Amino acid sequence: MQLRLISHPPAPVMLFTISFIPTDLQPLPLNWDSQLAILTATDLELPRSIYALDMSTWLTEILEQVTFDVVSLTVSAVFTDGHMVYAKPFINPPPLPLQHHPPPLFRMCSKNQRNTRNSGRC
Repeated sequence: MQLRLISHPPAPVMLFTISFIPTDLQPLPLNWDSQLAILTATDLELPRSIYALDMSTWLTEILEQVTFDVVSLTVSAVFTDGHMVYAKPFINPPPLPLQHHPPPLFRMCSKNQRNTRNSGRC
């Protein structure tokens, strides 16, 4: 998978490649082996890489390229089958309702409560 970051000129386009070295794992881990058996039994296409069966690496195996364009505030992804997804997630995001905001980490204390913090209230 290739990650591209397009930033404002004169900064260059940054490219990062994430790949896993092909290995011949024998025997396969049990969960990978069972997934391959299910794919074979249902006549589905087998993955190009064994890493597509792993929960932590599968996304890097189905994506060819992800581009973060800072100039146009867009993100695009190209999958291994040629499908492309394009989004503008940073343009006027809808505000979150108040109930969806995370609770504050610390309770705010008034000036009087801070003076009496040894009382265990704040």
